Amino acid sequence: MLLANTAKNDTQAVTTMKEIFASPMFLNFLLGTVIIIIFLTVFAFIKNKKKVIAATEERDYEIYSLEESIKWFQSKKSTSKKSFEKVKGCLLKEELSDSRLKLTHCFLDANNQPLLNSDYPQLIVKTVRVSQDLENKFDAKGMLILPFSR
Repeated sequence: MLLANTAKNDTQAVTTMKEIFASPMFLNFLLGTVIIIIFLTVFAFIKNKKKVIAATEERDYEIYSLEESIKWFQSKKSTSKKSFEKVKGCLLKEELSDSRLKLTHCFLDANNQPLLNSDYPQLIVKTVRVSQDLENKFDAKGMLILPFSR
């Protein structure tokens, strides 16, 4: 008798759950929740994309010099929203498939890790060649660290 009552209650519970999930009120709630999640995801993506675009500049040069690089670092470090005590600038050199060079300018933290997130300014320079003084400063890995003081 006890088993028969339990089976009957389980059947009623399943029927009640089916009714709840099939009800227009639950379906409206579900649809509204999905729409809100999609809206928030799209909004977050657009906000982050604008942040990255705003922090990264791109320029093309025929010949790029060490002086131009230092000027960019000095102008950006003084206007940076983030504060860090020992500021270092970093240039990364990469050869592109079209025989040009790509120089990525970024800042380093106290542990010499690149600050490549969108809160810190970056400059990407594409150039045919670099000046001799700049070429002489790069190490074997194509990296140049420029120390600055605030």
